[in-house]
Amino acid sequence: MTSPCACNSQKTPAKTDESSDPSSSYKIKIDEEHEIGGGGRDAFCGPLFLGTFNNTKVAVRAYSDKQDTYANNEINHIRAVDGHPNIIHSPYSEVQGNRICVVLELFEANLFDFIRTKELQNTIKIKVEDVLDGVSQGLAALHHRRIALTNLKPTNILLSRGFPNPKVVVADLGFSKKKPSPTDPKYDKDLLDFAKLVQFCLTDPGKTAQGWEEYKKTTWDVTTWDVEVAQKESCHFLAEHLIARLTDPDVAKIPASFINRHPFFWSDDLKLDYIQAVSEKIKSVKFPAPEHHLLQMGSDDVMQNNFHAQLCPAILQEALKGHYIKERVSDVLRLMRNFKAHFYEAKAPVSQVFSPTDEPTVILEYFEQRFPELLTFVFKATQYLGHTKGFRRFFPGEISLHESAKDQHSDWNRKNPKRI
Repeated sequence: MTSPCACNSQKTPAKTDESSDPSSSYKIKIDEEHEIGGGGRDAFCGPLFLGTFNNTKVAVRAYSDKQDTYANNEINHIRAVDGHPNIIHSPYSEVQGNRICVVLELFEANLFDFIRTKELQNTIKIKVEDVLDGVSQGLAALHHRRIALTNLKPTNILLSRGFPNPKVVVADLGFSKKKPSPTDPKYDKDLLDFAKLVQFCLTDPGKTAQGWEEYKKTTWDVTTWDVEVAQKESCHFLAEHLIARLTDPDVAKIPASFINRHPFFWSDDLKLDYIQAVSEKIKSVKFPAPEHHLLQMGSDDVMQNNFHAQLCPAILQEALKGHYIKERVSDVLRLMRNFKAHFYEAKAPVSQVFSPTDEPTVILEYFEQRFPELLTFVFKATQYLGHTKGFRRFFPGEISLHESAKDQHSDWNRKNPKRI
């Protein structure tokens, strides 16, 4: 694996002196016998070779001079994101005869092979949600600079081991296009491709399909998400909710820059902050306000019908001491909120449960292991709060992800006017 330096400042590929032996002056050395991708020498974006640059192993995209549009797209659009960690880097490019050669980072695997190969998963230890988070961040960075990728697929997502965390980048920007209008359909296509990418990662067809084109033929026209399949295959409940929104034809398209506003992509700190904010909101309103009603509907499955049985003795003792005995979701949230508030002064039995980690996010990990649907359920029940005081920081920007829940909240208000 290599990590070439940041992109150089040149706007166009460097030209070399070909008066004698041109290859002697080339800074990029290409191993012509070692083609590692690109779809063949006649492909639009040219073949991808193994090579060296500054005595470092790299990948080299070799465009013909007839493919200069694609070469310039890749060079200029990579540099436009200024070394973003989730976009492939290109430190140098040069003209070699009738070819435009672009240096690219060398990675260990693409996402398509990673999903289907246990050996790669054991080598590059990264969670699927972290891969999707990286893709979302990279896509958002491109869209922010008014660049549509137009070619998002698993083989263009590259992975490698890294320190302290594995690396995830979006690659193959030869087909990317500059689109000044933020409502250009190309951005919607990127978003649809992202939804399909998530489906590919979390469902069985993604593990057995022999190629991306084969996978698209079986799923491309599907507009609904099979929640049962997702639960069985991944138990990523937040991912199910995200996919349901992205593939729902009745939901307005969400720009890629807002994809990572969904809690699927939140940090553990932000998730815990959201639970705390919801708990404080519940505490501030009188029962039976809609907040209580929506948070309790259908919560039996979340609580697994036996809240106390899921807790270890030390945590259960604290729950009973604090009168958390009604086995409601709101009680779990209040318990988590209080543990967070007193995390650094917890008594020995509780601190031992949360050790050796010295960060409050271990509270989230503890409760998510016992109630894996908790955060998804809480988010779905309370996302209508996104435009209210204290919650805007979770949903910045003008576009929210919670219109349907807002309508649900309004319906309940109309049906229960005397209780408000």
